[in-house]
Amino acid sequence: MDQILSKNQIKLIRSLKQKKNRYKLKKYLVEGEKMILELLEKSPETIQYIVLNHSDPLPFTTPIYRTDSVTFNSLSNLQNPQGFLAVCDMPAEYFGEMKSDQSFYIYTDAVQDPGNLGTILRTADWFGVSTVWIGEGSVDPFGSKCIQASMGSVFNVQLIQVSQEELLKCSLPLWVTDMEGQSVYDLDWDQPGVLVLGNEGNGVSQYLKENAGRVLTIPGSPNRMVESLNVAMTTVSILTLRDKSIRNL
Repeated sequence: MDQILSKNQIKLIRSLKQKKNRYKLKKYLVEGEKMILELLEKSPETIQYIVLNHSDPLPFTTPIYRTDSVTFNSLSNLQNPQGFLAVCDMPAEYFGEMKSDQSFYIYTDAVQDPGNLGTILRTADWFGVSTVWIGEGSVDPFGSKCIQASMGSVFNVQLIQVSQEELLKCSLPLWVTDMEGQSVYDLDWDQPGVLVLGNEGNGVSQYLKENAGRVLTIPGSPNRMVESLNVAMTTVSILTLRDKSIRNL
C-alpha cells in the first residue's frame, strides 16, 4: 500500500540537492516518468523508493510515497516538475577501483559543465563506450542537470571516479585532446587507448599532456571563424570518427 511522504524523507530529499550530501549518503535523485521507468527496467535494485504527487495507481513493486503538489514542487530540481521522483543509491563501482580490462575508455579531466558531461555520457552510450572515468574536478554526473542532459545514459554507462595518478598507472596509452597536436585522422582507432577530454576553459592539464601517448586535435577549416569546438562537440566528432574506423566504413 502507498504511504504518505514523511517529514524526515522530505528533509532527506532536499539534502540530496547538494553534492556533499549526495556523496556522504551515496544517494541521488532521478526525476521524470520516462527516466524512472527506464531505471526500473535496468537496475530496479538501486531505487529506494518513488515519490509521486498524484493518486493514480501504478504497477510498481518499488515502495511508493505520495505528497501534495506544493511539497513535490519544492523537492524537484526541474523548472516544470513532472510528478515523478526517485531516491536512488549510487552504483558501488563509482567509488571502486579503476580496472583497465577493456580496450577503450573516456576520461574527463575537470569537465565542469553538467550539460557537456551529460552529452559526453549520451554520446558514449550511443557509440558503445561502456565505461567513462570521471576525473578530479569534473562535475558530479549524479547531479540533476547532468542526468537530464544525458537523457538517462548515466544509467547505461559504467562510471568510476579516477584520479590523475590512477590514470597514469593504466597500461593503456593516453590520447589527449588539445588545440594543437596530431590530427585525429592519422590515428589508428582500432588500437586500445584512453581518450582524455579536458576542461572547458583550460583544456587538459599540463600534467596529463606531458604523460600522453598522443596529443590529438580535430583539424578545422582554414577559413573558420570560431576559436574552438567545445568538449561535447569534440567527443561527438571523435567517437563518430572512431566508430567509422573500427567498422571500416
